[in-house]
Amino acid sequence: MILLCTSILALTAAQEPDTPPEIFTEADYDAVAEQVMPRDAFPVLTLPELVDAKTGSETLGDEELVIGLNLDGETRAYPLRVMGGVELVNDVCGDLATAVSW
Repeated sequence: MILLCTSILALTAAQEPDTPPEIFTEADYDAVAEQVMPRDAFPVLTLPELVDAKTGSETLGDEELVIGLNLDGETRAYPLRVMGGVELVNDVCGDLATAVSW
């Protein structure tokens, strides 16, 4: 597994971890994004289904590229084959709401 760096934004998580706050809003997108693709051409994933490390290592190849995140003792690996088809992932890692983009 090869780890890559990307932009990750984090804020203190909401009281209810099942509903993370929006960190990067549509207004932010309109203000800073260069429109190469039509708006909302790629879906946003919110709270993606997680698998444990053993299952993940059986699914991902040794050379698979992932975006790695470790916050407050929790670790996530977002495969680039998934990230290439989504605009953004809103997740909670540790006690922080996160937004991961590629």
